[in-house]
Amino acid sequence: MRGFLFRYLFLPLRDRLKHEQVARDLRFLRAYETWPEERRKAFVTRKLHDLLAFASQRVPFYREYFGGRVVTDLKAFPVLTKEEIRRQPEKFLAEGWQRRPHEINASSGTTGTPFRFYVDRRSISLGLAAQYRFLEKIGHRWGRPILSLWGNPSSYAKERQPIKRLGSWLRNERVFPSFTLKDPRAFEDLVRLYLQVRPWLLYGYSKALYAFALYLRDHGLEVPPPRAVVATSETLFPSERRVVAEVFRAPVHGQYGFGEILSVAYQCARGYYHTVEPHVVVETRERPGLADPRVREFVVTDLDNRVMPFIRYAPGDLLVLGEEPEPCGWPGWTFQEVLGRTTDLIRTPEGGYVTVPSFFGVDTVQDIPDLRKYQVIQKSLTDFEVKLVVGPAFLRNREAYEARLRRLFQKIVGEVTVRFRYVDDIPPEPTGKYLLVKSELKDEGPPSPAGPRQ
Repeated sequence: MRGFLFRYLFLPLRDRLKHEQVARDLRFLRAYETWPEERRKAFVTRKLHDLLAFASQRVPFYREYFGGRVVTDLKAFPVLTKEEIRRQPEKFLAEGWQRRPHEINASSGTTGTPFRFYVDRRSISLGLAAQYRFLEKIGHRWGRPILSLWGNPSSYAKERQPIKRLGSWLRNERVFPSFTLKDPRAFEDLVRLYLQVRPWLLYGYSKALYAFALYLRDHGLEVPPPRAVVATSETLFPSERRVVAEVFRAPVHGQYGFGEILSVAYQCARGYYHTVEPHVVVETRERPGLADPRVREFVVTDLDNRVMPFIRYAPGDLLVLGEEPEPCGWPGWTFQEVLGRTTDLIRTPEGGYVTVPSFFGVDTVQDIPDLRKYQVIQKSLTDFEVKLVVGPAFLRNREAYEARLRRLFQKIVGEVTVRFRYVDDIPPEPTGKYLLVKSELKDEGPPSPAGPRQ
């Protein structure tokens, strides 16, 4: 009954109040997936053409950049970053933006520097519809219980608003604030809530789900398995995904998006990410200094934001390319894995970069027992501190495992000093997310001409 009311009463009412059309967009996405590939491509091409023509004429930054010409070639547009938009945000607001329904948001990201941006309600609507369609495709139906682990103090406070509470009740969703997990006692509350909800779907920040799985495993607790787990916002590395899947005895799916563009890609049952057609166009670009040519940086265009168009926007996230999979029925360009943020990169003494999974994701580390959490603090190009949360099996052979980690670290990063610091826990940041890398580097000059490390 709740699911029926959510779909046929609450969604249309919410759309009316917020000037969105999630219900209609959801119906459209179901139909879009049945179109022949040629028709889908033509539709996306037309949307992109219209957006670029609009931006080159109506957005001050692009009008000046192109000298007033109408431009519809995506490659002609510059790649933009958060910092460039932050410097002159008014240049990226389209003429007449005040008349379009929109939402003003802010995000600090991993830099801690506030970033204020504007999102067209059309973009929000299609992004939410894409998320709902993804949940449908993995088998979820509205009214089945959901337990979500996410949120910072500000976003969690919004969950107490009447319309939010009504929507959560109709979705049969309970939200547990992930930022409270820095207190070990919060896990006891989370276990009680889980047993009360007995979720069909377990949803949340990737590292919060991983921390919950570790708590259950370490305390010998077994909970009724959900039918699916969806990890979002942070990278869930293969070794962590394996723990989550084993503890909850359920398939684990990934969801990729960010504040500026809600829905970018979703992971199908075979493990491939599919970009959200016809909402975004995804390109990739090289990240100088990375050794693996399959690791690229996201460049995303939102086809539905006419308030502050995000065109060829590089949010600072990395992906891993893979072989083209056999068609599975999901539309969209595919890639293998979301690897993390560019802020999760470690700078090498030679001026190159390596990713944390280069050593914490390989088999030699996965096989080290009771290595539960880690955080790399880069003090300088040659000085590192690694925080470790470990269990008894690790401590019984601590010296050997430290030597093994140090050799692996130095093999991949270079001739550096590595110190290990053992802590009881690595709590989340105030945002509720976990940082894999904390850099204390100051500007130490440009990278040397030496090639990247293998």
